Amino acid sequence: MPSAAAPSTENFSNKELFEYWYDRVSFKNEALISDPEHVKTSTLRHRCTNYDELWKSPTVAQLPGLEQDRMVAVIKYVCTSRVLQRRSMLL
Repeated sequence: MPSAAAPSTENFSNKELFEYWYDRVSFKNEALISDPEHVKTSTLRHRCTNYDELWKSPTVAQLPGLEQDRMVAVIKYVCTSRVLQRRSMLL
């Protein structure tokens, strides 16, 4: 897959899209990820990954309506699963 632009949701499977975005997720706020108290999943996604930067990126913004919605859903899923995996490793 090309690295400059996100793959089209029309030409790639969910698995391929997941793999594309998987390596682009980065973590921040490790203290919150490893907090032993309950932390809402949405808080972890927004405050502990680069989710907002990814879905607001020009690569995603250029996609037409439904294709953009599908890409954002894939990014949300990838960021959520990665931060929850990270949290489970740290706790």
